[in-house]
Amino acid sequence: MDQFPLLWRGWEVHDPAVSTTVTVPSHRIIRHELFNHVNLLWSNLRAFGHPLLGNEIEGAPLFPLTWVMLFFPEPLVWNLLVIFRLILLGAITYLISRRVLRLSPTSSALFTLCFSYSLYVLRYLNHPWQNGLLSGLCHLYALDR
Repeated sequence: MDQFPLLWRGWEVHDPAVSTTVTVPSHRIIRHELFNHVNLLWSNLRAFGHPLLGNEIEGAPLFPLTWVMLFFPEPLVWNLLVIFRLILLGAITYLISRRVLRLSPTSSALFTLCFSYSLYVLRYLNHPWQNGLLSGLCHLYALDR
């Protein structure tokens, strides 16, 4: 353990080990830039720097759940994000099937199981495309209101 002090004890984004060859999770970069520099436009932690709002697909800095997750400890972030997304996917799908498609409660529950909790969705639990799926469903529901 003493051979790798940065790896096992207190590794942070601003350590000198961060370079162009080190992959830093996007969520960690967004959190570091927001809380340390109050900056969401640019980060110097990779290569010669990069814009956060344009390049961080996995970090999703403009996705509302990302803002909620910034205040949770990092080990919980990915689990909570997946759980919240699945709950919201099911709730919004149920609301769409009840109010937009005018299905019965039983049909709405079946539609929610087949659409939001299908094997394809559950197979990619921590993939960024689910942010787009949830956003699209929220927009679809908002259009009918």
